[in-house]
Amino acid sequence: MKVKKIVGGPLPTNCYLLTDETAGVSAVVDPGFESPELDGALRAAGNVRAVLLTHAHFDHITGVHRAVELTGAKVYLYSEDLPLISNSVQNVSSIFLASSVPPFHVDTLLNDGDVIPLG
Repeated sequence: MKVKKIVGGPLPTNCYLLTDETAGVSAVVDPGFESPELDGALRAAGNVRAVLLTHAHFDHITGVHRAVELTGAKVYLYSEDLPLISNSVQNVSSIFLASSVPPFHVDTLLNDGDVIPLG
């Protein structure tokens, strides 16, 4: 598996692109902000199947809408973090952003022990 770190956005946050070169599929982890770097990496990766979120603070989820728009990937989030995505106080965006996190749909809620197939 190939791992590419992508840093971008107004508050540089680490995002990762995981690629299974054998299967020809990728996943993006924590697309924090929309950025030319992230857009380019997602386009170059091709078959991005999953957006994996480690948690739902704004600096990890603000770019989800754009990542899904570019790739059609499914979004995975830990079940207990679901209320945070639309709550600007809980996801801390009210402190740092002039606008709210662009809305997005979570396709799969995760729980401890779940396994996510990539390839």
